[in-house]
Amino acid sequence: MLSFKEYYDKCKKIYSDKFNEFDIFDKVNLHIFNPNDAGNEISVPDNYLKLIDIISKKISDKIEKNKGTVSEQLYIGVHDFSDIEELNLLGNHFTKQMEKKVYESYAIVDHLHIYRSICTEKKKLSSWLWHNDNSVNEQLKIMVYLTDVDGKSGPLNTLVKNNLPLKLKSSKISPDNLGQPKFLGSRVPDEFISMAKSSGWEQYPIKGDKGTYILFDQNMIHKATIPKHGKHRDVLIFNFRPYHKNVKNKMKFVKSMGYGGDVKTFSTDIN
Repeated sequence: MLSFKEYYDKCKKIYSDKFNEFDIFDKVNLHIFNPNDAGNEISVPDNYLKLIDIISKKISDKIEKNKGTVSEQLYIGVHDFSDIEELNLLGNHFTKQMEKKVYESYAIVDHLHIYRSICTEKKKLSSWLWHNDNSVNEQLKIMVYLTDVDGKSGPLNTLVKNNLPLKLKSSKISPDNLGQPKFLGSRVPDEFISMAKSSGWEQYPIKGDKGTYILFDQNMIHKATIPKHGKHRDVLIFNFRPYHKNVKNKMKFVKSMGYGGDVKTFSTDIN
């Protein structure tokens, strides 16, 4: 069975004769894009803000009407988004950008998470604790804010120093050698966070207007936060992986938050 790196190298060779040797872990860190800025490395469609308005309304309607959603302790997830064609348009655009600008290989959206962070007094758990995903190093994310996000709206938080996030390499070598994460359940203990802060790492809340999009290595240390009273945060999270074929619809194999399998690894079968 191919390792994840061996698989990725094969994907790059299939994509182009100009094979570039690089470690994706070193190439992608934390990249925050304002859609109104010209020259963003990962570009958006010309009608991007209109698409975001449409998607935002349709997602909000689903949440408000409880259609294709599930309510959890700290968020409301949207599991059924098959009727939102604009997501296909946006996902395909982002993936083509990722192929050309980041992976230098074909790629797909492996899963799409859509949820609303809600104001609650319930205990923080899961992604609301400091963690790294311990996903395969070649898996990357773009998070899109569907609402304006300020310090009270539950922004994504990470630790940065010299404009770079604090990251931990994945333990996963291949589908049959997943290793053990540095920390149990990939939850980072408070003692480690305190030591990092004393060494110059600063907690950084990622704020932005509706439509802000964030490319990041999901193995950076990060956490969601709980919005204040009267606030919420709606997001899309496109989860990418390299792929050995050029499929026309890059969203063809997408899984939702309702998928019960492991979304932090993938098959390296090249057939």
